Amino acid sequence: AVVQVGAILVTAAIAGSQLPLAANLATASRSLENADRHRLRVPAGIYFADAAHQPGPTVFLFPGQGSQHFGMLAELCAAFPKVGAWLEALDDAVGDIVRPSTLAIAPESAADEPRAMAHLLSLDGGAQLAFIAGLALHELLADFGLTADAMLGHSSGEHAALVASGTFVHATRAELFEGAREIMLAARGLPPPAIAESSVAVSACPRELLREVIEQTPDLYLAMDNSPSQVVLAGRATAIDAAIERIAGRGAICVRLPFEHAYHTPFFEAWKKRLD
Repeated sequence: AVVQVGAILVTAAIAGSQLPLAANLATASRSLENADRHRLRVPAGIYFADAAHQPGPTVFLFPGQGSQHFGMLAELCAAFPKVGAWLEALDDAVGDIVRPSTLAIAPESAADEPRAMAHLLSLDGGAQLAFIAGLALHELLADFGLTADAMLGHSSGEHAALVASGTFVHATRAELFEGAREIMLAARGLPPPAIAESSVAVSACPRELLREVIEQTPDLYLAMDNSPSQVVLAGRATAIDAAIERIAGRGAICVRLPFEHAYHTPFFEAWKKRLD
C-alpha cells in the first residue's frame, strides 16, 4: 500500500500468514510514524520504501533448482484450487516415476528429513516442482491482474520464465507436462559424479578476491552471478573446500548448497548432452 505520512509518501508491504498479520499491521502502523523508517529491517515480513518517485517496470523473477522446500504452496493450494491443479497435473504426468507434490510435504520424522530433502532436490525427484510452481504462481498473479514488463529466471527458473512469457509455446498443457516427464526420465539415467562435486553460495566477497581464487584454483568455476553481492561457485568438492577456506578467512559469507552436481560448469556437460 502507498500511504502519506506528513508530506512523505511511503510504500509499505506486509507478507505473512493470517496468524501474525494483525501483529504485523500494528507494527507497520507504528513504524510509519518513525522518521527513520527507511532504515528499518523487520524480519517478520514488513518492508518500507519511500514512494516519492513513480514505480518502475515490474519484473517477475522465477526461482530455480534448490528453491523447493517442505510445505511449499500448501497454503496457496488450499486457498486457490487452480494452484493445486498444477501440482496434481504434474503428479498425473510423472506418477510412475515419483509424485512430486508429496515431496513438498514435511517428512514423517526428523530422521527421514535428510533423505527426503535429497529426493526433493534431485533431478529425477522434485526438480520440476520449482518449474511447475513458478507457472502456477504466474497464473495466480495473472488472475489478480498483475502483469510483468520483463521476466527472468534463476537457473531452471529460466525455463519457467520462457514459458510464462510466451517465448516457449506449448500446444497444450499436457505437452508441457510431458516435457517435464522427459526431463525426469533423462535424469534417471544420469550417473552420479565419478569424483565428488559441490557448490557454495558466496556473499560479501570482493570481486577481485573471487577472480583471484577462481584463477588459482583448478576445477573451480563461477557458476552463477546472481547479484553484485552474491555468486555461486561450483566444481570439484576439493576445489570448493579450498575456495571456502580462502574466502571465508577474508570475511565472506559461504553457504554450502545441497547439490550433488556442479551445475552450470563443464562438469555438467553430460546432462546437457542428454537434453540435446
